[in-house]
Amino acid sequence: MDTLTDLIAQKKRDKDFDFFAEVSKLAEVQGWRYVLKAAFSVLEKAELEPDWEDAIDVVSFGQTHVKLLPYSVPECIARLYFCCEASPTLDTPDMDNQVWSAVHQWLGLPYTSGWGPSDDPEIVAIMQRMEHEAKNISADAAKQYNHCVE
Repeated sequence: MDTLTDLIAQKKRDKDFDFFAEVSKLAEVQGWRYVLKAAFSVLEKAELEPDWEDAIDVVSFGQTHVKLLPYSVPECIARLYFCCEASPTLDTPDMDNQVWSAVHQWLGLPYTSGWGPSDDPEIVAIMQRMEHEAKNISADAAKQYNHCVE
């Protein structure tokens, strides 16, 4: 059984690979809870930033399974927007539209709503926590590296 990260790697190797068909098969066998958890696990790791777009694609693909999200809706929304802001390749209008397609469903808002993550104090607080955690992880990694080369 392939994992989501295996499928992402296969997609990068083979331009003819039917990524969404294989994600669907994975979801049939393992369930959408597993697939969404795996996608958010990719989004939680800075070292997997090259795979974030594919993970967001998976979240978008499974967006109707809101009750199967691995974390609270605000936590998942914050993670998606945090990753888009943290990655220059994802900070685009197309990606913003893709994320919004899931978010508006999860929040029960019309697609044309004026809601934005910066307007929601809970989302802002979660994103600030994520940024703080990311900086602490980077600082810890630098300390470990410096300790190894001394």
